[in-house]
Amino acid sequence: EIADITPLLDVEDMVIMQRPDWKCVFTYVQSIYRRFKDED
Repeated sequence: EIADITPLLDVEDMVIMQRPDWKCVFTYVQSIYRRFKDED
């Protein structure tokens, strides 16, 4: 939220799940990349 990136992953959910949903992880990483790719 600080960098205008919506937190898609919750730490508590990731701890409860045996393995986090790869789609959520991919989408989250992609949103971080898109946010910072054009910064110098």
